[in-house]
Amino acid sequence: FGQERILFYLGGVDRWLFPKATTENVTPVTEGEFAFQTLASNMRGFKTNIRNGSSFLLSNIELRIPFFNYFSKQLNSNFLRNFQLVGFFDIGAAWMGVSPFNQDNPLNTRIIQNPPDDPSVILKVNYFRNPVVAGYGVGARALLFGYFLRLDYARGIETRVVQDPMLYISIGTDF
Repeated sequence: FGQERILFYLGGVDRWLFPKATTENVTPVTEGEFAFQTLASNMRGFKTNIRNGSSFLLSNIELRIPFFNYFSKQLNSNFLRNFQLVGFFDIGAAWMGVSPFNQDNPLNTRIIQNPPDDPSVILKVNYFRNPVVAGYGVGARALLFGYFLRLDYARGIETRVVQDPMLYISIGTDF
């Protein structure tokens, strides 16, 4: 609610060990418009910056199964006692302005200038891309040296197109 604006980047996971960022088909951001930037995670199935904006909405649903605890309650290994198999579904959007479905959303506008330095030929093209993206997949969690080592295998859905699978390795606390 203050004067300083925050830019939220949707995509990826917290404490990702080998992060990747999307560079093509991203929403353009005006330099100097935002005082802060942050990751709106977890949005598995995509690289960081699949969507960005001054507002975001995100939901994560996980089903965690303590795998080895089902077979034995007498586990001496902290690693085996805390090992979990996970199924998940993430859905979210990040946008500029009042609504993510607004026709003037920068996500749906592409400025084409040819050649790039010539301001005499500028083409503004509007097309619809669904601002809502989703991801689903499976993963595993294991406690290692007091931190959860997380491995997730996910596929993203963008504008009704299922994306190639991605593998995420991250380390951190449980929630």
